[in-house]
Amino acid sequence: MLDIVDMEAGAEVAGGRGYYLKREGVLLNQALITYALQFGYSRGFSPVHTPFFMRQEIMAECAQLSQFDEELYKVT
Repeated sequence: MLDIVDMEAGAEVAGGRGYYLKREGVLLNQALITYALQFGYSRGFSPVHTPFFMRQEIMAECAQLSQFDEELYKVT
């Protein structure tokens, strides 16, 4: 096998949907990101890096928070 992803270790840390990309998997992921950014930029799109966190009242306007009770955590 290619051995570019570790599902077991990822699941231990993040649950059933977690995974670690390894070696060439990381490089492939980065190459796809770079390609997509360059493709969009060449067609007039402006890349924007959004915050990783948002206030609860803003998130409540975007989604039903009760659906994400198990995934949300509070940063103080």
